[in-house]
Amino acid sequence: MQGQHIEVANVVLLSSCFSCVTVTMDELAESLANSFAVTEEPNSTDAPHPRFSEYKKKVSNADQDARRKNILELQKRLRQHVQCRLCFMYHLIMFLCNLLSNIVLHYF
Repeated sequence: MQGQHIEVANVVLLSSCFSCVTVTMDELAESLANSFAVTEEPNSTDAPHPRFSEYKKKVSNADQDARRKNILELQKRLRQHVQCRLCFMYHLIMFLCNLLSNIVLHYF
């Protein structure tokens, strides 16, 4: 159940299913005044957004070069790994072919 707001003679009653709180209008106005930052100056459009730094940090060329170097090194290692596996598979197939030919020659 949503809280209901009842104003009676400069007093606001906030009632909900959990509690009932009585607050005077002066206390409420003071609380709201303390929670807002209002200035007489107009808003500046030149000011950076407060959370702009969280959006995307600037990347320098050194960072990009380091990432590119790491990626190229990884690709090089993967290529060597695949070549090594292919070489192993080739030698295994050759061994099995020789073994099979020796078996065929020996028994036939």
